[in-house]
Amino acid sequence: MEITAKVLYEGIKNRYEGIETTICQLHKPCSERRRCGAASVTPVLDFDAVERRFHAHADSPSPSVDAVAYSERNLFCFVEIKGWNEFLYNPHRPEPVSEQAIATQVRKYDLKGKLMNSMRICLDINSISSFGEVEVVFVVVTDIDVRTAPLESLAANLGMLATTSSRWEEVCNQYMQRVLHQTGDIRKWYISCRDWDTQWK
Repeated sequence: MEITAKVLYEGIKNRYEGIETTICQLHKPCSERRRCGAASVTPVLDFDAVERRFHAHADSPSPSVDAVAYSERNLFCFVEIKGWNEFLYNPHRPEPVSEQAIATQVRKYDLKGKLMNSMRICLDINSISSFGEVEVVFVVVTDIDVRTAPLESLAANLGMLATTSSRWEEVCNQYMQRVLHQTGDIRKWYISCRDWDTQWK
């Protein structure tokens, strides 16, 4: 059988029942109250649930992405959801938002480790050694506006952005893009959850 993105997706879906869902259901703030104006309809597999079942008898779980999805363009996507709204706008924060707090939060994410572990699990479940002709995409989905300055202007922009309280979302985006750039030589998307469904058209 030819290995395609759809074959990989179906292989995981058929192994573990009840794991197909949507981004909105996986992202707790979205599932509790609608922020995007419309519910997502593009199906994904809950990869945290896959990882738990895959390592059911292991001493400890391994970090994994939140979801996987595929497109008819033969793209297999590992999806990590990172919500910043609660972090930035929580009225009960013990200290004000700062560039240092954002940088510290981003360092906790271990995006590369989650991606590598998830790729290995996917290959093991499908009993294959490589993704072959399937293009792997690492997608980070966030609940803030991702329209920011280009990555190469990071150093120049951060000083200015950090002095403008209304621009903390841009600081978050700059740090997220930088750490995403360090995850390896694969295609990467950094998108808003509002744009999730249109990304597949």
